Amino acid sequence: TAFIDSNDHIWMSRCFGEFGCTRYIFDAKANKILDEITELNHIQSFTEDTSGNVYVTSGLQHMMNFGSIYKVTPDLKAIKLYDSYDSDFDFEGKKLEFRNGLFIGPGAWNIAEKKLYFSSSDGFYKAAISTDNKLTDIEKLFSPVLTAKRENLAIGMQMPVKQLAFSHDNRLLFLTAANGIGIYDGKELIMLE
Repeated sequence: TAFIDSNDHIWMSRCFGEFGCTRYIFDAKANKILDEITELNHIQSFTEDTSGNVYVTSGLQHMMNFGSIYKVTPDLKAIKLYDSYDSDFDFEGKKLEFRNGLFIGPGAWNIAEKKLYFSSSDGFYKAAISTDNKLTDIEKLFSPVLTAKRENLAIGMQMPVKQLAFSHDNRLLFLTAANGIGIYDGKELIMLE
């Protein structure tokens, strides 16, 4: 996974399922590697809002589902918005126990709505980010049946959704590992195989 933010920082990650993840942030202007943000692991995607905050989605399936969403401020401070492992975080107004966590997949920032869209083991969601750094106005959008592949040399499955993005006319586009491309216009989901 790679992403270039508005400050010319190149965010890079390579994950190995249950065996962990490498991650680096490279400052292209200063030509140097920045300090790693050690909280981030099992990274699925990077996306940026209009204020320069980078949202990092991460997830893993290993015996059970794990997932988290971080907001990284322009000064590289990581703020945890959601963690399926930590019972202090709620989702849809209820506490989630460890066993019921979500495997969080790729996400994308919707500029028009100012909301974070993300995939999960339970379907696709969108949520606003409150001023006190909580997921709010969480809405489940749809839950397609997608083919998952086993993680190489590991226990668990890979996230079937590989990438999310928005088109210029504000349609959600997502790429899957085995089911083609999905297009969601806010009302209808179309799959192109």
